[in-house]
Amino acid sequence: MDTAMADPLCMVIKRLGDWIGRYSVQIVCWSGTDRRQLLTECQAKHIDLSAFPTDWADLQAFYTSIMDVGSHGCVSLGDVATWFGIEFDESTGHAHSALADARVTAKLLKQVMDGDYRVSPRAQEVRQRWGMGERAQTRLSSKCPELGDLLLKLKAEGK
Repeated sequence: MDTAMADPLCMVIKRLGDWIGRYSVQIVCWSGTDRRQLLTECQAKHIDLSAFPTDWADLQAFYTSIMDVGSHGCVSLGDVATWFGIEFDESTGHAHSALADARVTAKLLKQVMDGDYRVSPRAQEVRQRWGMGERAQTRLSSKCPELGDLLLKLKAEGK
């Protein structure tokens, strides 16, 4: 999206806060980078975030854990999408586009909520690029407990 003609950040934050309202909200993101950038921008522009949700869940931490990637640490959204068979295409857009990244992150969140982690045949491409062994594993762990809490909360609400 072209930001040259976008509304100022303070207006966007206010509208988002109004839209969220009084709901209990957890923001799901891919890595903590977006959160840090938002906080930095708002501090620099003296934008009050007191009404903004503070509960953030990092899907990158969760997927890094279930992929058992060991020393590879932070894994790119594109590599995880490949690993789990999600393509950046006409329906999502290209990688590193805010909307496309949000759509792919939403698809990954759906996998978390459904408990449906299907490793695609293309996972081996990622493993080879990283110099990992042959077998692609998916194991759940407690490295990202906030996503487990979110899943339990959503199931309790019948969503």
